[in-house]
Amino acid sequence: MPIQPEQARELLLNRLNDEQRRAVSSTDRRLIVIAGAGSGKTEVMARRVAWWVAVDGVERDQIVAFTFTEKAAEELKFRIRSWLQTISGDENNDTSLGGMFIGTIHASAPRREVITRQQQIGIIQVEDPDTANGQRDKSQEDP
Repeated sequence: MPIQPEQARELLLNRLNDEQRRAVSSTDRRLIVIAGAGSGKTEVMARRVAWWVAVDGVERDQIVAFTFTEKAAEELKFRIRSWLQTISGDENNDTSLGGMFIGTIHASAPRREVITRQQQIGIIQVEDPDTANGQRDKSQEDP
């Protein structure tokens, strides 16, 4: 059973300095964390994502977090899963990212652009046998 939001607040803010606490608990939708190597940026962002889920009730598929390298993104994913496990209060609870995008901006931009373009021109997914040959679905186009 997930822990209560007040318990999550305490856990997620534990052992952070004042600046880190402000970043984790910020009410701003968008936040850029700029700090030197080894200063705790990854930990702060992992806790911030867990805060959104446990305290603010944000759906996982509404969360996007960018970092600069694939290695940093993998570490961030690991830490987010760890915090989701902690705040879930249940070792068997689902700690999947559940539709979150955690990665580099370079990995996000092409994927989002392709989806947007497909929607704009009415392309249906390739798995659809009617469009497997790459043809556009003209029924969704503007007259």
